[in-house]
Amino acid sequence: RFRICAWIETWSADTVSIEADKRGPSDRLDDIKIQIKGEGDRVDVTTHVPRVSFGRGCNVDYRIKVPASARVEVSSTNGALRVAGTRGGLKAETTNGSVEIGDAAGAVEASTTNGSIRVTFTDAPDSGTQRFSTTNGSVSVTLPADARGEFTASTVNGGISTDFALPSGARISRRRLEGRIGEGGARYELSTVNGGIKILKG
Repeated sequence: RFRICAWIETWSADTVSIEADKRGPSDRLDDIKIQIKGEGDRVDVTTHVPRVSFGRGCNVDYRIKVPASARVEVSSTNGALRVAGTRGGLKAETTNGSVEIGDAAGAVEASTTNGSIRVTFTDAPDSGTQRFSTTNGSVSVTLPADARGEFTASTVNGGISTDFALPSGARISRRRLEGRIGEGGARYELSTVNGGIKILKG
């Protein structure tokens, strides 16, 4: 099965650095095409794989550096995603693979089908909706101790736990949580079918 993994981090430069490592049978590597298109302050990176190369053990591993203020959107079908240090907003999607996000300070959306999601915020967003969802895997979100916001979490086969004290009006059960921490702040939506959910205090 063809796999695309990405490791994205931020740096102080106002440019984008892209490194790609193609691996697989030598007679198939030239069939994997990587297209990089830049226009204005936008850069798109696309991987084109002929159908004949699927199932041949071909992989592409990306290592990308972007400005901290950049908005990042990354998606894969088979492969893990790792992102660190984004401030300008992030959307990360994969199907078969885990999603790991560290040192986030902007809006975040992360989803997968088969894999876990782990997100750590260094600064909690002041507004907007942060969404984290998987089908088969756990969801773990770590927030600063002074985080504020509205939280909803649900699971079918698993449990839910939080380090934060929720008010008496909050709805908390083994498989569902609804409550608010403090005043204002962002909205957080966490969901899985087969797995546990943790809301942790950093």
